[in-house]
Amino acid sequence: MKILRTSAAILAVSALPFLAGCSLVGAGAPSMAESESAEQEESGPATARVANDSWYNISVYVVDSGRRQRLGSVPSYESSSFEIPEDMVSSSGQIQMLADPVGSTTTYRSSPVLVGPGQMVKWTVQNNPSQTYASITVM
Repeated sequence: MKILRTSAAILAVSALPFLAGCSLVGAGAPSMAESESAEQEESGPATARVANDSWYNISVYVVDSGRRQRLGSVPSYESSSFEIPEDMVSSSGQIQMLADPVGSTTTYRSSPVLVGPGQMVKWTVQNNPSQTYASITVM
């Protein structure tokens, strides 16, 4: 009897690390839903947030490798957000923003910026083109 109790105790003690290890399997790994959600955020659409601090209403375009695509318009002293088409971001990742003020012969063009999926271009258009600036943020 004593030998049976001792071997049962040894078996129980030796199984503890194995059982503890089983309960930890996958504890630090994200679930499938969490992985897909994080992947969607990283690969979500690139967006442009345009603040128009000029006297004119503007039409906003994104330019990539000579191609120009209209995103929309922003009234004077207002802001708007636009989704940048995926094909404009995926080709080279380097884009320029272009503003065409209604009633003016001057256009405003940002410096080239690298933007990827899930990132946002913040572009502020001023009356003076030299004061117009863009920045990139990760959402």
